[in-house]
Amino acid sequence: MKYTLLLLTALALVVHHATSFYGHFGADDMTYARMANDLLAGEADWSHPFTFRIITVALLAVCYQLFGVGDWASALPALTASLAIAGCLALALRGKPWWVLALALAGYFGMRWNTFYSDKIMADVLVSALSFAATVAYLRHRRTNTAAVPTALLAMTCLFVAFNAKGSVVLLVPVFLWFLLQDLLRGKRLRFWVAFSVIGACWLGAYLIVCQWLFGSPLARFNVIEAHRYLNDCSYDSMPVGHLVERLTTGYWAMLVDSRMLFHVAVAVVTLVIQGLRGRLFSSGSFYPATALVVFLSMNFMTISFNSYNPVCTDPRHVLPYTPLIALCSAMSLFHLSGLLKLRGKQWLLNVAAVVIGVALLLPAYRFALYSQTLQFDKVRGRFETVLPSLPPPAVVYGTRVTHMLAPYLINFRQEEMGLRFERLDAMVPCPAGASDTTRYLVKTWYTEWHSERSNEWIDERIKEAGYRAVASELSVEGLEVYRLECVVDGAGSR
Repeated sequence: MKYTLLLLTALALVVHHATSFYGHFGADDMTYARMANDLLAGEADWSHPFTFRIITVALLAVCYQLFGVGDWASALPALTASLAIAGCLALALRGKPWWVLALALAGYFGMRWNTFYSDKIMADVLVSALSFAATVAYLRHRRTNTAAVPTALLAMTCLFVAFNAKGSVVLLVPVFLWFLLQDLLRGKRLRFWVAFSVIGACWLGAYLIVCQWLFGSPLARFNVIEAHRYLNDCSYDSMPVGHLVERLTTGYWAMLVDSRMLFHVAVAVVTLVIQGLRGRLFSSGSFYPATALVVFLSMNFMTISFNSYNPVCTDPRHVLPYTPLIALCSAMSLFHLSGLLKLRGKQWLLNVAAVVIGVALLLPAYRFALYSQTLQFDKVRGRFETVLPSLPPPAVVYGTRVTHMLAPYLINFRQEEMGLRFERLDAMVPCPAGASDTTRYLVKTWYTEWHSERSNEWIDERIKEAGYRAVASELSVEGLEVYRLECVVDGAGSR
């Protein structure tokens, strides 16, 4: 039955991508795509912090090399990582009834952003899979007493690879400190932790030596990150105190609601309350619900900065690395509760309850998938693929931020070959005084404008301020408007 659940999960992930692909947003995802394409050409911009997320970029580059630049190739790393998380849940729940795994899978993919990002070009799903693999390695060692040193090597190596996918893996430090504290208080698994620490120090030392050799500084990555720091919604050290208060209270609560995590909070709290009422609060049955609460506290209080409060952003994808462990903790807590409440003899009841709860948990993800279908990204892609190759070169193509990032990807980064250059409207230079041999175009479509949060009025005003007027072009297709931009000179237009 467990293999059937995993096969159904794999099928559901493929069907979700094939029928409900939301599309690309034009910022981080397209930056990774461009870097992967550049890497295939032997180019790497080490002045950009994303380049140091070499695992994310390299895996995407391999997919592009094998299958070409496209949405299926772009989705393959995240799809594989999502399925790996399902496999790790099955491994962590080996020996448990099938309904426990069903609840874990429904709990994970029912946190709707996990399903949403299961096919997106983002580092967060890779970090989630790798860090969860490290967590499961430790938990299996805790449960079955696997060999300490090989297990520590596996766990720390997974975390090190995750660090090279995205540095935000450090936000999981409190979780591993919680595991360490549990073992220290009981005097158990000390050999694992010694090996874990030594291996971690070796990986870090090797990393710093390689950075010194390649870039002339062991802290090259951190220097680049610091150079690219900018004010964002999580820079609480740079914003008024009201933003900090909002984050710690209503903002965090809103994130839990939006990510459909309240069920998991309730499971953890209810399990600990029942444990306390039965005088078993400090027994082994409290480990998983207590771990879940540690995870929820880490999400709000752990900071990625050494000198300021800079926690995980409430942007949904930033919480993805926490979610597999949350799902596992909920499934294990419910399994423990079934024993406390003497329900394990009523297998039919547990099976029915698991199906009902699983369906209820998955409903938000299903509804969001239906919504994603309404965006019809395949049609958006088709319009760009029709229009962009028909633009006569040389041409400068202006658009919103998302258009600027998305358009090169949709033509397989062949813009130089096609004689096109893509520019952002908000970086538009004033119209040249004289004629130009380069045609300027404006490309507009609701999909990119909506994701860029730019209105038609803003676009029109920006064009006017730069001294252009937009003339409708016959190259337009339904759903994508093309305008030729002409300089306004003494009330007349000239190229």
